[in-house]
Amino acid sequence: MPGVALLLALAAGTLIYAGFKGYDPRSLVTSVFTGNPPTELAPLPGADSASGTVPDTGTGGPITGGRPPGAGGATPAAGRFWGALMNTFGPRINSVGNVSVRPIAGTNTLSQHAYGNALDISASPETMAQIWAWAISNAGVFSVRLVIYNRKQWTRSGIGPYTSTSNPHTDHVHVDFYPQYGGTPPGHPVGGG
Repeated sequence: MPGVALLLALAAGTLIYAGFKGYDPRSLVTSVFTGNPPTELAPLPGADSASGTVPDTGTGGPITGGRPPGAGGATPAAGRFWGALMNTFGPRINSVGNVSVRPIAGTNTLSQHAYGNALDISASPETMAQIWAWAISNAGVFSVRLVIYNRKQWTRSGIGPYTSTSNPHTDHVHVDFYPQYGGTPPGHPVGGG
């Protein structure tokens, strides 16, 4: 059994390392045996091929695909979700906010936005309701941890009320991802999913 645990730990470490470096995990493993360099993950749809960035139409600066926190943009999980979101809802989205170093309203705990691990998506009420449902139905695919919209929140435990009076999330959908980040930004992963 210790051998199995070691293999699982190595596999998990490889996936995390590949995600932070922006490599395809399969090519990272095969590069060990072939000597070929690992293949980089494809840029987000609509990204500028030279910089790999997608201009943010809202607050929070550019969102970058596959770059770790501290490199000017989204975590790998947030970047993958954002690319799929734009492919699905594209022109109906008014803005997407990502990096904003600030605490969660009413607390001293830094928001996942501080690490680039959360998105705030603004659109029409009808589109935001569709994004809420889409994010929940694709939570497993995109490592979604939390979705908040219109005074309600979804976690893997189910849907419940979101009772913050300072930010009821009626004008945007908030989505954050596993792994969660902690420490001083850019921070590092502190939990699994």
